[in-house]
Amino acid sequence: MENNTKIAASVSKGLLQSAELYRYVLETSVYPREPEPLKELRDVTAGHPKSVMGTAPDAGQLMTMLLNLVDAKKTIEVGVFTGYSLLLTALTIPEDGKIIAIDLNRDSYEIGLPVIKKAGVDHKIDFREAEALPVLDQLLQKENEGSFDYAFVDADKGNYWNYHERLMKLLKVGGVVVYDNTLWGGSVAMPEEQTPEVFKSDKQATLEFNKLLAGDPRVQLSHVPLGDGITYLLETSVYPREPEPLKEIRDATASHAKAVMSTAPDAGQLMAMLLKLVDAKKTIEVGVFTGYSLLLTALTIPDDGKGQK
Repeated sequence: MENNTKIAASVSKGLLQSAELYRYVLETSVYPREPEPLKELRDVTAGHPKSVMGTAPDAGQLMTMLLNLVDAKKTIEVGVFTGYSLLLTALTIPEDGKIIAIDLNRDSYEIGLPVIKKAGVDHKIDFREAEALPVLDQLLQKENEGSFDYAFVDADKGNYWNYHERLMKLLKVGGVVVYDNTLWGGSVAMPEEQTPEVFKSDKQATLEFNKLLAGDPRVQLSHVPLGDGITYLLETSVYPREPEPLKEIRDATASHAKAVMSTAPDAGQLMAMLLKLVDAKKTIEVGVFTGYSLLLTALTIPDDGKGQK
């Protein structure tokens, strides 16, 4: 376990403050619950020269929860690599579930395929070795509109918006789409002269995509600093979508001597999405402070909903 932790922490501590803090998250909450096939696939991927391209296990943990929350059965994956996110999806959806997995590079997929077969879930996967846009266009021509529950995208950043437009047609209302690398190594917040060369080519595409998503009225959004930045959508991303009453209570709280105790608005954004995913109506809140999280809950649940504090 210690070797696995060192590998993960050295590859990416996500955007947390330190490798030690990331290691704590992995060892406390992620690795103890990670299914054995995913551990095995992560170990297999660790020896790959581009292992950093693999899905971060902490991000994968949240993806698994979302798959369960929407009872996902029919899914799409754009960008597969060795298959960590593909395997976690296959392990989570039911026996008769299906994943259309698209990637130009079958060689990387073949690295993880023995583990996927060993886990007994390869029958759920329809792997397409192809460019993604033609496959998505083909799906749209076959009366698949509004039929998919979930999609995951970890592919060429310049096409993210093109993928998004097609996925908005393919996903059903209430479906979830997850985009990886939406903080692009933190480069989205770096001055150009400080941006590492490896991130420069896709930095602008990532910035433009994030801006377009933040303004897309079709979706509810949560931008989370897990791994290299994950954006979760329910069919700079916080304040433009923050309801006016929440802005007002945040401003009122800012002058409080203990303002730091308040719920972070980006965390609140994810909370609001989760409340919608479970159709929350009856809730409990332990610890209120000035009421930011309490208000966002009250704004999200229906008029006949009740929250106990």
